[in-house]
Amino acid sequence: MNKPLTLFGLIVIFCYQMSCAQWEITFGKISPNLLLMKEYPQDTTANALVLYEKGEAEIRKDQLGRPALFFKKTTRIKILNKNGLTYANVEIPLVKSASDNSREILKEVRAIAINPDRSGGMLDQKDIYYQDVSETVTLVRFTVPNVQTGSVIDYTYEVKSPFLYNFQSWEFQGEIPKLHSEFHTNIPANYKYHIKLNGTLKLDHQNDKIIHNCFYFRGLGTADCVVSEYIMDNIPAFREEEYMTAKPNYLSALRYELTTFENFTGKKEHYTKSWETVEKELRTDDIGRESQKGRYFRNALPEHLMNTPTNLETAQKLFYHLQKQLFWNEKDQLFGEIDVKDAFESREGSSTELNLILLNALHAAGLKAFPVLVSTRDNGVPSQQIPAISDFNALIVKLDLEERSYLLDLSEKEFTFGMIRFEMLNQYGRLLDFKDGGSWIPLLQPEAYSRQIFQASLDPGAGKARVRKISSGYYASEKRKEIRNTSEGTYLADIEKMLEARGDFSLTHYENQGLPSSDERLTESFEIDMNTDVKEDRLFVNPFILESYKKSPFTQQSRTYPVDFGHPFNIEYTIFIETGDEFMLEDKAADLHLELPDSSGELIYNIRELDENVMVVLQMKIYKPIIPPTQYAALKEFFNEFVRLQNKNPITLVKLSKFISENAGKK
Repeated sequence: MNKPLTLFGLIVIFCYQMSCAQWEITFGKISPNLLLMKEYPQDTTANALVLYEKGEAEIRKDQLGRPALFFKKTTRIKILNKNGLTYANVEIPLVKSASDNSREILKEVRAIAINPDRSGGMLDQKDIYYQDVSETVTLVRFTVPNVQTGSVIDYTYEVKSPFLYNFQSWEFQGEIPKLHSEFHTNIPANYKYHIKLNGTLKLDHQNDKIIHNCFYFRGLGTADCVVSEYIMDNIPAFREEEYMTAKPNYLSALRYELTTFENFTGKKEHYTKSWETVEKELRTDDIGRESQKGRYFRNALPEHLMNTPTNLETAQKLFYHLQKQLFWNEKDQLFGEIDVKDAFESREGSSTELNLILLNALHAAGLKAFPVLVSTRDNGVPSQQIPAISDFNALIVKLDLEERSYLLDLSEKEFTFGMIRFEMLNQYGRLLDFKDGGSWIPLLQPEAYSRQIFQASLDPGAGKARVRKISSGYYASEKRKEIRNTSEGTYLADIEKMLEARGDFSLTHYENQGLPSSDERLTESFEIDMNTDVKEDRLFVNPFILESYKKSPFTQQSRTYPVDFGHPFNIEYTIFIETGDEFMLEDKAADLHLELPDSSGELIYNIRELDENVMVVLQMKIYKPIIPPTQYAALKEFFNEFVRLQNKNPITLVKLSKFISENAGKK
């Protein structure tokens, strides 16, 4: 009986067939060993595996003698299980101009599937479908026919593009693992691109060489070309997990941005501008014009808001007045038509318009404030190296007072003065100072520090518990929004359902304090029946009636990108269990103190007997909101322990009479 080949054996054969020093495949020719492959041992959860992938991007003349970008991609994929069948569906985006007839053209598509029994299917050109998904994108779709578990798929296509500004990017990493990925480029010296390798993975091979006189236009001149190859092997899958910003921030990929084009006469056109130039243009654009309406708002706002003892009080009164009066239309709209007067009079606008209204109001009061360009977490981190206004999609306000600075945002009703939307906590923003020049500023401010405090008193003998949950910072704003957007009946029903899931608990009374005012802590009070059976000799008490995490958000074996919580936070429990003169603590669990590397956080757990009470303390503190992937294993253990303590670590109380009888005669 033949034993199945190991992955090592398969790769040896695979490399032997393709010479490994120069990976190449023959389209549609599949080794029997690849058809027999059952799983990928380096990632047994993988539904499919990219065996080989090659991209070729070249600027050359088309049949009409015009420069164009030609991109060819060849891919070979092994389908490992039924969930991998989706990789038989291929999508190719084609870009088109909204202003003229320029568009990308799909020149060639071939696709074939070979199954373990040597049956298969080949793509028919009539089964290629085009769909306009937006004004600027057409999506080409096709499905490789007759694919089944165990199939190997080959497909290749070529695209011609007139958009030389957007040179073809290349993603080495994807949602399934890859054995081999290579990218080849041929770029004439006329075109200067900024090339950046994103992500944490390193190239296994890179080579650049010059080919002289490769780009030729009769009567105009010739140019040399830079020919490059980039190779990466054994690439892990990129799996999205909680607490991450935009996927393109971390995906291992090559990105290109045109900086300069030089024609054969020596004339240069600069596509990448300095921030000084960008801000000069913004000064006369909508953002600059609409930030100079202070005189209008001086007359439009109540006089009493301006006459306060301190500048801080003035700023706070203006902020809360406008927060109450204005409504966000759920759009950011950094680009496009902006009209602060219209938004103010209609009492509704984009976040950009509302924050420019706030900026003008602060200017009207004689305060020093600036617009700040930001990129939301799902939009990607803006580049500090290349001034690109397209990196940003929102705007906030920075207020400078004598004592300190504040970041302000009017888009949410639940915000305290000094908070910006969580989606905007994306490392740094670009402050615009049209007089003295802008600068990069951090977006993490002291007001972002958030706390969730649970204070509880449990009386197991009476079967009663009282719990207070005190929220501040982002915890408070999120909870306020939840309460305001839910009917009281639904909200209480959700609490009761959660308590029932925690154990034999039932809610008897609920109230909250601080809900109407966003500048106060939000306190929720719960009275709960514990339904304990005091007739038993032992009571098992779960003190964490309200938990903050039902399960750990971190489940991957490893993570190639950082954990980004957005802001530092504390979750703290202080719980008193009344033992009276009837019960006592049977076994005291060992104290626990875990620390994350680089003082990024700590976890504290201890139990103390105080008079006729048992006090349980659990604290999780995250001091640094961005945790690098090198610390992922420690963070995973950290959260697993926090969840375990809340869910699987009951306190055991024993009746004093039982304890005395069990220990009678013992020394």
